[in-house]
Amino acid sequence: MKSRILLIVSTILLIAMIMQSHADGRATRNRDNTGAPGGQMGGNGNPITCQNCHSIGSFEVGLNLELLDSENNQVTAYVPNEVYTARVSFDLVSGNSPGGYGFQMVSLIDSDDSDINGWADSEHSDNVQLVFASSTGRVYAEHNNISTTNEFTAQWTAPAENSGDISFYVSGLGANANGADSGDHAPAPIRIIFPENNSTSISQVDSEIELNVYPNPTSEDLNISGSITNTTIEIYSHHGLIQSAQATNNQVTIPINELSAGVYFVVIKNANDQIIATRMIMKD
Repeated sequence: MKSRILLIVSTILLIAMIMQSHADGRATRNRDNTGAPGGQMGGNGNPITCQNCHSIGSFEVGLNLELLDSENNQVTAYVPNEVYTARVSFDLVSGNSPGGYGFQMVSLIDSDDSDINGWADSEHSDNVQLVFASSTGRVYAEHNNISTTNEFTAQWTAPAENSGDISFYVSGLGANANGADSGDHAPAPIRIIFPENNSTSISQVDSEIELNVYPNPTSEDLNISGSITNTTIEIYSHHGLIQSAQATNNQVTIPINELSAGVYFVVIKNANDQIIATRMIMKD
């Protein structure tokens, strides 16, 4: 009888542990589920993310990442050694609001997928923790328990000069807070690329060049005119580069009618691949 009771108790504890296995973040279990290179892989050779366990639910959420400067302005490129705030948030797309949220985020240098580890030890929101995973040698910002708020923030310092492009990899989910994987929704993980930028040269060049981006908002064509001859014009979404064009004169028209409605960023680079101007646009 005593053995039977111990078996029942052990089974209950095991079930409870499984049901709460993701409540305090995946890096606490030595897992990278962001979809980043070098993360946890499945038997099919594809990265394991939150979608592997939490892809079906009675609601749908969207996943967002913003990098904010000291004045709380969203940026599309980083200045070496500058301090930023990385803000992860969720939007309700359909259904009732989730009972809670969770996420995992890492930042890597694109050239070699090395960990930047720019996170500040104490400068993050109360629902965030920083965790080192020995399996990857990386430090992650992630939820410390199921969060009733849909926003997470963490202070992050950009890498040194000449690091080149860097990427944030983020995975997350909205949970129905029943303690199990069922009934949740995990949107597709996101990767957002931030090119390196020199704030001094950009502010000087951007204040001197003539530049018009119109109409803004627009639903069809985006016109860019000014001192842009022999430049590269790139359009970024929150997921990274999605479109580019070469300017052979001082007027370029870029069709964007196939893009989804939302916020995009125009980045203009000179012949040396240096950013000389950025603009935010709205697609109707």
